[in-house]
Amino acid sequence: MFKYLKTVKLEDTDATGVIYFAKQMTFSLEAFETWLSERKYPLSKIIESGEYLYPIVHASADYKAPVKVGDELVIHLHVAKIGNSSFTITSEHHKNSVLVGYTEIVHVCQFKESGRSCEINPQMRKLLESEMELAAL
Repeated sequence: MFKYLKTVKLEDTDATGVIYFAKQMTFSLEAFETWLSERKYPLSKIIESGEYLYPIVHASADYKAPVKVGDELVIHLHVAKIGNSSFTITSEHHKNSVLVGYTEIVHVCQFKESGRSCEINPQMRKLLESEMELAAL
């Protein structure tokens, strides 16, 4: 399980002072991007020089408790499912060890040039599988 730390800033909240609904998804995507970078497969490399892209085809979020400016979050990133051409990443957002939010994001692998879906490329599959194996231990 990969852990990502995030401090909630004023810009992350709405007029009520509570986290803006879309920011929870942003935090999860930041965690995924950091996870990729730490594994030497950064999004910049994928987008600029790779032949594959991983657009989001489904996303959902649940809010369990209020999150406000200054709150320190620990985001637990999980590889929940690996299919033939898609994979699912889930994130649990914790504040003081209490679950305050949950996201699920499904990415599909597609050829960069044609936009057609394809099997997950070997490098990404290896990274995803290694994360699942670590989580199973």
